[in-house]
Amino acid sequence: MILIKELVNPPADVSWQIIGTTYGGWHIPEGFINQDSICYCIGAGEDVSFDLGLINRFNCRVISMDPTPRAINHHKTIMENQKKGASTPILSGNVSEIYYKLNENILDKWIFLPYGAWVENTVQKFYAPKNPLHVSHSIANLQETKEYFESECRTIKSVMNEFGHSKIDLLKMDIEGAEHQVVRSLFKDNIYPEVLLVEFDQPCPPEKIQETVDHIKEHGYKFCRLDIWDASFLRK
Repeated sequence: MILIKELVNPPADVSWQIIGTTYGGWHIPEGFINQDSICYCIGAGEDVSFDLGLINRFNCRVISMDPTPRAINHHKTIMENQKKGASTPILSGNVSEIYYKLNENILDKWIFLPYGAWVENTVQKFYAPKNPLHVSHSIANLQETKEYFESECRTIKSVMNEFGHSKIDLLKMDIEGAEHQVVRSLFKDNIYPEVLLVEFDQPCPPEKIQETVDHIKEHGYKFCRLDIWDASFLRK
């Protein structure tokens, strides 16, 4: 933690706001996102309060990706309830805390894809967490378990091509240890979101996190904020 905290030097002229719950929310900078923005949120779980909060706040377009069965079911429940006019609880930490607040245009602005993000279009194993109550599975097998499911994975570039997106304004990644490889793939494909949000999932050697942070900074980003292991980078 000390290693990467030393890199944080927030710009004095940037104000931050939090979108989403305490569990699933992120701080984003004021003035970077508007109704014309394209936002990709990779890693959803059962708390998409950030993804949907972006739409509620800015009326922008959001693509969410997560191959985990429970995440897919959560998305399905939200969509079905929205069509019926019913509310859906946010399952932060597997406990219903509050309900999503959705505007009537949410179905037109939100796309959910049941894929994982990876460095190539392929099928990968996603290993289960040790605690069966937890949602997130890991390509990197962070918790060294044996159970897994297999799912299609896509590069971010291929998803952008599918939807005709020439740029991404905000990219959030919470992908259970795969962030180190996917970040490098992102820059290799010349994709540079103005706002880059990366959770460095644990356990992970500090040296590996340092290498990835340095790699991001080398591509024109400023390391602006750290909330536990949620790191925020700005390129503008």
